[in-house]
Amino acid sequence: MRKLFSGLKQIFLDFCHWSSTDAIPHIATGFFYQFIFQLLHTYFQYPTNVDTTITYGTKVFPAVTYCLFNPWKLSQIAGTPLQDLVNAYISGNNEPGFGFTSPSTTVRQQRAQKWTQLMYETLQASDEATNQNMSYGYSDLFIQCTYNTYACEESDFQSFYDPFYGQCFTFNYNGKYNTSRASPNYGLQVIIRVFEQEFLPWITSSGVSVSIKKQGKTPFADSKGYFAPSGKDTAFGIRSITKIKLPKPYSNCEDTMSKKNKYDTETCIRNCIQAKIVSKCGCYDPTYNKPSLQTTETCIRNCIQAKIVSKCGCYDPTYNKPSSQTVLSCFNMADPNTAIDCILSIEDTDGTSGFNVNTECNCPQVCNDESYKIAVSNAIWPAQKYKPTECIQDVFAPANTSNPYNFWNQPPVEIPTSAPETSCNNTNNNNNNHDWRWWIKKSSASPCTTPATTTTPKPTTTTKASLQSQIANIGVTIGPCKNWYDGNTLMSEVYFEEMNFLTNEESPAYPALNLISDIGGQLGFWLGMSILSVIEFLILFGMWILFLLCYAFGVNIFKDNKTNNDPNANNLYHENNFDLPPKVQDPTY
Repeated sequence: MRKLFSGLKQIFLDFCHWSSTDAIPHIATGFFYQFIFQLLHTYFQYPTNVDTTITYGTKVFPAVTYCLFNPWKLSQIAGTPLQDLVNAYISGNNEPGFGFTSPSTTVRQQRAQKWTQLMYETLQASDEATNQNMSYGYSDLFIQCTYNTYACEESDFQSFYDPFYGQCFTFNYNGKYNTSRASPNYGLQVIIRVFEQEFLPWITSSGVSVSIKKQGKTPFADSKGYFAPSGKDTAFGIRSITKIKLPKPYSNCEDTMSKKNKYDTETCIRNCIQAKIVSKCGCYDPTYNKPSLQTTETCIRNCIQAKIVSKCGCYDPTYNKPSSQTVLSCFNMADPNTAIDCILSIEDTDGTSGFNVNTECNCPQVCNDESYKIAVSNAIWPAQKYKPTECIQDVFAPANTSNPYNFWNQPPVEIPTSAPETSCNNTNNNNNNHDWRWWIKKSSASPCTTPATTTTPKPTTTTKASLQSQIANIGVTIGPCKNWYDGNTLMSEVYFEEMNFLTNEESPAYPALNLISDIGGQLGFWLGMSILSVIEFLILFGMWILFLLCYAFGVNIFKDNKTNNDPNANNLYHENNFDLPPKVQDPTY
């Protein structure tokens, strides 16, 4: 049977050589070319695999940034450009100077926010000149802070000005704290005051923005933050995820924008927007400050800023400040209202018309990025039976003294031009130290008097019976304080859900070594070539190169070959030229 098939094969091969059908001998070559093309096409697609690994152990706790929704205190804006804006906004009338139309709409509220952002540099300078009376300090916002069951201090936070939220505070900005335990008990827990009565009239929500990032990354609380509302305990359970992408040619990711700065997409986008504002509007938007770390978001914001500059002739401070020192802030233009229209024409695009950051900004993703997967949950804060420490301390304060536990040191403000409440002559009031009663709307309690209680003043020696009586009356006496607490405070918790860390790393799915191996297989299958054949061809190419080099220098490597190597058939084995062996002797001899 084997001989049968071998014979049939030989007959077919002979047929291919003498047949008039010329294409048959080229079928194998055609298949060879097709498969080689497919191999090369697959290789130059640069496919990748994603390898997932999970590790366990200690981890650096992330940098957590808190920003109050309200950037500036309403009671402290007198004498600043913000005062005129507030008065124009609450009037409800047409205000062409600010672009306000009547009646009030969402557009009016959004335009007021944009005006506030353009004033950012001016307001920051004014706040720093007045010892930060207009922004919120650490003691204004934070009632309590604990990390890993230990109290944390103001020194654990780094403050900075944000164009959208005013002064923000970042915990563990320097990577000082690590964690090796999961659960809320071993994370960060803070209680924050909100001060709704100090909110600017166009602020629509009450709470803080929480941004959770790796150290060194710009928080971008306006676009990357999570909201923690007032009256809630908001928990952020996080898991660390590291993504490692292959660089070019496998992707268009970036890791560096310069020798000093690491790349980030958000920074890139904001730089792009700022450049657009400068080029279009002739000014820059000062709310886009230049961050220390270049990210994808920074890249996009730089792109938008460049568009604003080119179109509007100014820069928008919400984007990264352009490098040119001659570009004006759009707030300092002769007609800031027109500059705002120019900025909004760039920012308010849907991606199908006008300026498109996806096509006009070159802001690829980051090659090596560590981020956090965040699960958000919340509960009511504070609980009905919970008695805030400040409220309890207020009840047990001596009756003949003013309340030493004050929630804040400024009176409430209805409108920025209103006069302060009638004051009294005690020391605390002269220092503007007012307790929680000063914040309650329609409260008849004076900020300078002690609330009436049903108990007599505490004796010098507190007996068990009197203490029980006081505790029984806590629910009555702290009622107004508790009500204020419900609407003006919040709790936030940040913790690792699990101490396993996910890493997704790309690897080449079809590397060059596989390509060479597959091409060798095709050569062997269709052309009968082996590695020896490849070596022979390499020797041939080497000889060609050697010949060309010798030829270039005028060396003839073949000059003696013809006389020395070409044999003469007539002279071979001629009996006159060669000694023949002796004849065979007769065996009978």
